[in-house]
Amino acid sequence: MKYWSTFAVFVCFATGAFAQLTQDQKVADFNQLAALYAKNYAPYEWKRDVIGFDALNIKSWLDQVKQSTNDLSFYDICVRYVASLQDSHDEFTLPSDFEAFLHLGVDTYDGKVLIDGIDRTYLPSRTYPFQVGDELVSVDGKSVQDWIKALIPYAVNGSANAISRQRLAANIIVDRYQGWYPGAGEVGDSATIVVQRQNGNTETYTIPWDTFGTPMVNNGIIPSPRTTGFKGAAGRARNEKQRLPRMAHNQIGFEGTPEDGEEAQANPWGVWAGPPAEREQELIPEYLKPLSDLQQMQAAEGGSISPFGSS
Repeated sequence: MKYWSTFAVFVCFATGAFAQLTQDQKVADFNQLAALYAKNYAPYEWKRDVIGFDALNIKSWLDQVKQSTNDLSFYDICVRYVASLQDSHDEFTLPSDFEAFLHLGVDTYDGKVLIDGIDRTYLPSRTYPFQVGDELVSVDGKSVQDWIKALIPYAVNGSANAISRQRLAANIIVDRYQGWYPGAGEVGDSATIVVQRQNGNTETYTIPWDTFGTPMVNNGIIPSPRTTGFKGAAGRARNEKQRLPRMAHNQIGFEGTPEDGEEAQANPWGVWAGPPAEREQELIPEYLKPLSDLQQMQAAEGGSISPFGSS
């Protein structure tokens, strides 16, 4: 991270419904995710003080992780954790190509979700006579406003302001991509939508979901991380006894003398301790030489910006 821009979790696909991560694996993975932000996320204090989200206070998140029943519910927690930063540079994405689409385009206009695009090759007007400008009222019995609230965490790149997040969340209602929305694969065969026509009539339609790609079901069976070191003081002594001779023989010019063994013990990783290599002179083309004096990390004369320009 430069600070951390985009975090993508890479998992393996498996078909067996039993192949889920263990609780310990999920806890370890989430701790690693939180640690990345603890170490690398520059505006941590700003987010904590301005929007009230403390990325380091993860107890409640770990409680959710421990209660998650499958891999997708765990990844959903990870998505919502990163989305809580409300940062358009940060998202947690899944490596899934699955998408479910109703072949509609919607957007928010004056607080209403209106249809602003219709694919007539998939939704012929004789069967679906609604028009651009009609209002989408509900989908599968849930109002569009409730859908927007539920889908806000999945509005990728929409955290610049509340309006952009709502607009992107509204579009997820009719176009669900699993890379951003872990629950996308849970759609049924069709969606029931309620549309309020511009003449005031309210009409209900059933539209089959058009699906692409392969839905991610679980992470598959993977081994847990493990260590090979010996535990306790005796184990540490045994590791040290085995490690030093091996490291000593890796020293340049080692001939097996006691002095070399002592040197290896002081520098067990064999880091080069000789003089630095000569620095290669950079060849500057003639046409760039007028600019070379400007390529430096010093403030202009007459002032300094600490620590630049100070000596």
